[in-house]
Amino acid sequence: MPKRSKSQRIGDLGEQRVFQIIDEHKSWVARTLNRDYGIDLEAEVAQPDGDSQNLLGKIIKLQIKSKKAVSIRNSRATMPVPRTLIEYAKEFKLPVILVFVCLESNRIWWVWLQEWAMLHEEQLAKHPDQETVTVSVPVDQQLETGLDEPLQKIARGETGSAMVLSLRDILSVSVGWENKEIADGVAALLTKIHGPSRTWMIEKTIDVLLGYGEDPPFWRAQQVLPGLLRVVDAVGYAFTQAQLVRLVARGETSSRTGLFALGRLYDRWPDHARSLRLPSLFLSVGSLTAAWYAEMRERFPMDARGSFASFIANMKDVDLRYQSIELVLTPETRDYIMTKWPNRGDSVLIDRLRLRTRTASKQKRARRKT
Repeated sequence: MPKRSKSQRIGDLGEQRVFQIIDEHKSWVARTLNRDYGIDLEAEVAQPDGDSQNLLGKIIKLQIKSKKAVSIRNSRATMPVPRTLIEYAKEFKLPVILVFVCLESNRIWWVWLQEWAMLHEEQLAKHPDQETVTVSVPVDQQLETGLDEPLQKIARGETGSAMVLSLRDILSVSVGWENKEIADGVAALLTKIHGPSRTWMIEKTIDVLLGYGEDPPFWRAQQVLPGLLRVVDAVGYAFTQAQLVRLVARGETSSRTGLFALGRLYDRWPDHARSLRLPSLFLSVGSLTAAWYAEMRERFPMDARGSFASFIANMKDVDLRYQSIELVLTPETRDYIMTKWPNRGDSVLIDRLRLRTRTASKQKRARRKT
């Protein structure tokens, strides 16, 4: 005979209670879904009109997690949630609300999953393989009071987080940077609205660049460059070591587009760039050319209004060695730098780097002795 399991019964009871609370509220209409593929209920904001309700088209989706007893720790209700549910919720354009139902105490809590995911991006990134994530909310963030105003504002898109998420959607569309003016404007707004979006912007831009492959044609990678430089200008102080390795290092060599961004970082945020200890960082991951460039930028600080490559090309009798790599300023090298720089930026310096051999080192020491 068919059986109804204990967990199914608990889940059904929780869903029924949530449906009843929402549908009895004067400003909401609840709907069940015929098929449950991750979303249990849908709710729409309504305008009371006597004994009737005018539906407003402002909708939230609800995923319900029910337990006999929900854990309370430090005045917060906690619930283990599959990471796949959080990732699924992030793909929705409509708000997805996670609801905790405690059958024992008859208390029900809610949390807006997309906002929670945005505010916990660093935590989620640190544990990418974690299958279950613990979500917690203040014990006073209960569904019945949330329906009065907070959830209505979320459904209408009136909160600060709603604005951030909407802007991030626009930036995702324009992140190919063909729509440069839109992307620049959205990036500028995001830097002023919400701190977590700074990390998101940096990662999103790097992801687009890496999506072109390990060694894309420079013309292709340049499509990302205007937006990438705009991000560096706006939030360069927030770049991390890991992000710069992803952006610049390509094995023993370097990304040309990444070097543009690294140069901009040294131009606009020199103190932050130096604090990251980039020469030794790039050396530790085997990117000798990036390590050399970072060392030269720190060894020869200069005014951001000039070109570092031309600054180097015009130097006389200077030691441009770092570890096992060096730049020898011959007349032909100087001419190459000045000719190619307008299109290739500081990456022209990388083109002329060479590994120092023991023979060359011995010859230089001999010349010094004579």
